[in-house]
Amino acid sequence: MIPYTPPQAITSLPIIDLSMLQSPRTEHRAAIAAQIRSACLNTGFFYVTHHGIPSDAFTRQYALSRTFFDLSLNEKL
Repeated sequence: MIPYTPPQAITSLPIIDLSMLQSPRTEHRAAIAAQIRSACLNTGFFYVTHHGIPSDAFTRQYALSRTFFDLSLNEKL
């Protein structure tokens, strides 16, 4: 059982390095999993680094989201 802790103001977001996620060593992957679990329980949000997603994918997604949000409400629905 996890004891209840009242919410606290967030002063920073955790940054989780995923570079060792493909490691053959179980303890490396377990450490990343523990960091993600802690971030989810304590802040609900986190940044990741070394995830392997190309930067142009972010650029394309941002452009697509901008196109969507520029639509009228009727077009979005």
